Amino acid sequence: MKKYLKNNLDKSKSPYLLQHKDNPIYWQEWNREVLDYAKETKKLIFVSIGYATCHWCHVMAKEVFSDEKAAKALNKDFVSIKIDREQRPDIDRYFMSYITQTQGRGGWPLNAVLTPDGKPFFAATYLPIEPKYGMNGFTDVINKVTGWYKDKKDEVSQFSLKEITPEAIFEQEKVLDYIAQSYDTEFGGFGRAPKFPPYNTLLLLMAVFERLKDASLAPIITKTLNNMAFRGLHDHLQGGFFRYCVDQ
Repeated sequence: MKKYLKNNLDKSKSPYLLQHKDNPIYWQEWNREVLDYAKETKKLIFVSIGYATCHWCHVMAKEVFSDEKAAKALNKDFVSIKIDREQRPDIDRYFMSYITQTQGRGGWPLNAVLTPDGKPFFAATYLPIEPKYGMNGFTDVINKVTGWYKDKKDEVSQFSLKEITPEAIFEQEKVLDYIAQSYDTEFGGFGRAPKFPPYNTLLLLMAVFERLKDASLAPIITKTLNNMAFRGLHDHLQGGFFRYCVDQ
């Protein structure tokens, strides 16, 4: 239908979505009618989730979502949906669960590609317009995703949320094993870049160390804290710590 061949976010009540009303992308809001349109036209669905105070959401909006080439790629093969995570935390939770369960970590902007009938099969956070930071450019990623789907659409399965039980949350040994596996032995901290100060993780590790005197936890704690203090996360001139660092 022609009404979907344009950006319709000017009708939104979300301040965040209104920030994208002038993008050349044919953005739609999430609703049953739009999802039915994607299914009827057999178009893939591109979902982008963010919020008004998200730094990398604004970076991607400026670099990618304002770019005519990126818009052309999306408008040709996709029904594009923009979501305000503060307005729809239920949808955000679903896709955040998908990206963390399939990739081990998530964040915003949260971008996902769905089959025409709504099954997610690809997700990523920030993507640059051109290759940088070791990442492929946005249009290259989109082209590879559409190519993969054409060849392997029958391999996409239904994704359902895994509910976490209270028993699973408080199995201390499993939690400590998971922390140890994600620990960066070279630079301290956990996972790969970008890295956020692991506040709650460190509190847990220090509490367990104080109680059990487990010697294996000491180097994890001290190396992480030392690197937070002596490397770029710390403001050496005026004190304090930045929200995150972009390298390992």
